[in-house]
Amino acid sequence: MTLASQVPPNYFNATMTYRQDSRYFFPYGQFVNLSSKDMGRNSETVYEKKVRGMLKRKTRGALIFVSNCQTPSKRERVIKELGQYTEVTVRGGCEELLSFGNGTKSFSCKRDCDDDALIGTDVPPGSFIALDDFKNTKHLGDYLNFLRKNDTAYLKYFEWTKHYRFPSNYTSNALCKLCEDIYHKESLKVDNIVQYYINNQCLDVR
Repeated sequence: MTLASQVPPNYFNATMTYRQDSRYFFPYGQFVNLSSKDMGRNSETVYEKKVRGMLKRKTRGALIFVSNCQTPSKRERVIKELGQYTEVTVRGGCEELLSFGNGTKSFSCKRDCDDDALIGTDVPPGSFIALDDFKNTKHLGDYLNFLRKNDTAYLKYFEWTKHYRFPSNYTSNALCKLCEDIYHKESLKVDNIVQYYINNQCLDVR
C-alpha cells in the first residue's frame, strides 16, 4: 500500500514530479543540445577515443542501482525476467531480493558515456533501448547480448554524446511556478491522485 492510496482521492490539488504532465515539472536533470560552436572541430575524435576507451574496460553485461523493491510499474519483475537471458548485476537495497546468480542495463541515463538506458522518454534520440520495442524480455536479453559482442552496433548508442550534455548544475523552475500560482491564487485540482500516480503504470512481462 502506498501513501497515495491511503488518502482521499482529491486530497492533493497539484502535482510536482518528474512526469511531464505534472503541474510543476521537476525532473532529475535535463539534457542540453550543444551548438556547433560548443562541439568544436575535434568533438568526434574526442568522442571516439573516450567511448572506445570505456568499451575496453567494460567487462560485465548490465547494471542497475535500485532501492525501491516493490514498484507500481513492476520493474522488479522485468529485472528478474531479464536476468534469465543476459548478465544482470543489481546493487542497492534490493540486491538480495533481485539477485540471479548471474550477473541489467541501467534504467536511467548516466552522465557522459557510462551506459545507455533501457527505458526512457525525455532523453536524446538514439541514446536508449526501449523495453516495449521488443516482443518479450527474452528478445531484449538476446539483443543486449548481441551488443556486447558488436562494438559497432553498441557505439551507435553513444552518438548522442557528440551533440548533448547533462549539466551538473541543472535547476528546475518548478518552485518558481509554484510561487507564481500562490501569488495569483490559482485554483488547482487533482480529481484522483491514485489514478494519476499509480494506475496504468504496470508493464506486461511476457
